[in-house]
Amino acid sequence: MEDKSNSNLDFFELTNNGKVVASESKIKWLFIRNYTIISLVFFTIYKIIFNVLDMKFLDVFNESFQWTNRLIMTDIPKFVSLLINRSYTILISSIIIILCSIIYTFVSSILIFKKYKIKKNDKKNIMKAVAIIQLIIFLVLMFDISVAYINHTKTCADWKPIIQKIIDKSSNTEVVNYNADNYVNKVYTTNITQFFIILLINIFYSIFCFKCQEKIVEKNCI
Repeated sequence: MEDKSNSNLDFFELTNNGKVVASESKIKWLFIRNYTIISLVFFTIYKIIFNVLDMKFLDVFNESFQWTNRLIMTDIPKFVSLLINRSYTILISSIIIILCSIIYTFVSSILIFKKYKIKKNDKKNIMKAVAIIQLIIFLVLMFDISVAYINHTKTCADWKPIIQKIIDKSSNTEVVNYNADNYVNKVYTTNITQFFIILLINIFYSIFCFKCQEKIVEKNCI
């Protein structure tokens, strides 16, 4: 009887490559834990790098335009150019952190499925949990990116009166019909366009990562 039990145990381990068939709740918890830890690590690194770059921008910006009473018309294009460059810094850093989502997907799966298998009947509920986790990550990223663009737009709004004063005192006939909006709207348009680009990338990439995770989970079902 004992030999028969051992034989059945050996067959079970051979069939599942020696992995444990975990409960649905355990796999859900492991996904929550892994996604949370890994995403927090990458998000922290992203915020540190972004803040360093933004501080450098502010240093250059303040150094270039600290004497507002001395600014002339030729300074305005430089001002707009710097602000647009800052928009691209937000865009590039945002895309990079979004693309890191694929790392959450694969690393989380590797850490779980190197030890465990799951029952096929549990797949649907597990994938619902994964979808919720990825939705939360999506919303957190978009909120943070939104705040970055809102703060950037506020910088433009704060400087708009100064730009208008420069235009008003200019004797250049080419800018008679211009006002501050003609300049800062370039930055506003850039910000809005970039935000929707990031939104679309994040939506499509989140769906892509979910589909990849679904295939990985499917391969580890019994």
